[in-house]
Amino acid sequence: MYSIKRVLVATDFSEAAGLAVSRAAVLAAEQRADLELLYVMSGRSLQELRESFGTSSVAADLPHNAENVLRDLAVAAAGPAKIKATSRVAVGNVLDELVSSSEQADVLILGAQGWNPLRDRILGTTAARLLADQA
Repeated sequence: MYSIKRVLVATDFSEAAGLAVSRAAVLAAEQRADLELLYVMSGRSLQELRESFGTSSVAADLPHNAENVLRDLAVAAAGPAKIKATSRVAVGNVLDELVSSSEQADVLILGAQGWNPLRDRILGTTAARLLADQA
């Protein structure tokens, strides 16, 4: 019988991703598995912000602020489910980071759509792009 030991859930902090985090926590609790929350910041977008704002703390603080929000989300998800939950912020290509991170997980959970429905309609959702990239 296949055993799930590690559940990875990627979030962009959207409402759909919040539902994915909740479902991932339930699955992890049911399977007595660890839960990891992952947020991937686009390296290109972060670089563009740094170039636009220069040495401004806005761009410099983004990864740190995302880590704090993600850590709080992991604590909130773990509490009711009584599971071990960790969080990690990665900077790079979103699809590459998801593939790389999922290699260490038994299950990858993504939200149905992200913050930008127009972008999802034009480019496809992250889940659809990830599946197309792996085909």
